[in-house]
Amino acid sequence: MSVVSQSDAGVQAIMNSLENHLSSMNGSRQTVETKKDDIAAHYQSSASSAFQSKMDDWMTQYQSVMSAFTRLQEATGSAYKTYNEGEEHNRGLAGGFGGSGGEVYNVLGGN
Repeated sequence: MSVVSQSDAGVQAIMNSLENHLSSMNGSRQTVETKKDDIAAHYQSSASSAFQSKMDDWMTQYQSVMSAFTRLQEATGSAYKTYNEGEEHNRGLAGGFGGSGGEVYNVLGGN
């Protein structure tokens, strides 16, 4: 039998890690974009144009990776929220197992 458990601190650490990584990715993208702009401003030739085109391709693909990473971050937050909502719902249901006033007690007791 498997037991599902989560730790608020553990999930928060994961969320912080995802946020930090996304921030780092954004910084890398901005650095490449700045370098590309510097090259475009100071080195104009067919080789430079080809290199800049490759950098554009890289940035497009990198943006796709960043978008997927953002979706992962959002899905992780959403899953955590759903887990907590389910846990709250289950706690409410568990309260029904109480004594003579509980819903489950009444149903199982034939009331």
